[in-house]
Amino acid sequence: LGEVFTTNCAKCNKKQGQDTRAALRKLRERKPQLFLEIFEKYDAGSKHLDGFLIWLKKK
Repeated sequence: LGEVFTTNCAKCNKKQGQDTRAALRKLRERKPQLFLEIFEKYDAGSKHLDGFLIWLKKK
């Protein structure tokens, strides 16, 4: 997850990117506090949060 959060799934193939985006969107919608806790665990200081949220909103 750390690499997904910091690189916006740059090494993922198309299917992996779609599945990862869908799963993390659902987590963020249903359990926003848990999403932020997990993000903070893998990206201390949430330095990549803004860019990741932009990536997450893409179709």
